[in-house]
Amino acid sequence: MRHAPFVRAVSFVRLTMIAAIGIAFGGGCAATVNPEQMVPRSLAPAGRRSEKTVSVAAVTGGAEPNKLVVELMDQVNIGNAEFRVALIKALEASGVFREVLTTETSDYQLDAHIVSQQPQRAGFLTVTSSFVVNYSIRETGSNREVWRDTIISHETAEGAPFTEGVPGAMKKSLAGAARQNLTEMIEKISRQIQ
Repeated sequence: MRHAPFVRAVSFVRLTMIAAIGIAFGGGCAATVNPEQMVPRSLAPAGRRSEKTVSVAAVTGGAEPNKLVVELMDQVNIGNAEFRVALIKALEASGVFREVLTTETSDYQLDAHIVSQQPQRAGFLTVTSSFVVNYSIRETGSNREVWRDTIISHETAEGAPFTEGVPGAMKKSLAGAARQNLTEMIEKISRQIQ
């Protein structure tokens, strides 16, 4: 009977360790990719610059904020608000439009819907992510659609051992896929919009 407090203490420590390991490896809230990491690093100057303005509508289809996840490959994702910030910064840096607005009336409105974001393990600490976005631009006055496209991009990245691991690889690969997606979108609209 004298060993009962010791057994309870050991059992409590074991349960605490198991819970901590479960949270670290299999549960918790999903982390979102930082918008700065999704902005293309170097955009070629726009071949033609439109004298029109564009507003960026709220992005749809992305990850829900503070969503609880259990699966390892769901622990990092791209949120709607974060992708919208990256989209605005990329458009501003490209110079395709005279001005990029967030709430004011503009000549065009850009809508983006995240169709899919899919990180998959490609090796021990390597992840390949695909990122699919539907884009459309319409004239705000006439509501006429002037451009629409679905862009699919992929990126593979490796997480540093001990410091990043698989979550770091997911973050890098999703950010890279988003950068490629935005780069391709800007190249396409710079040829279409006048």
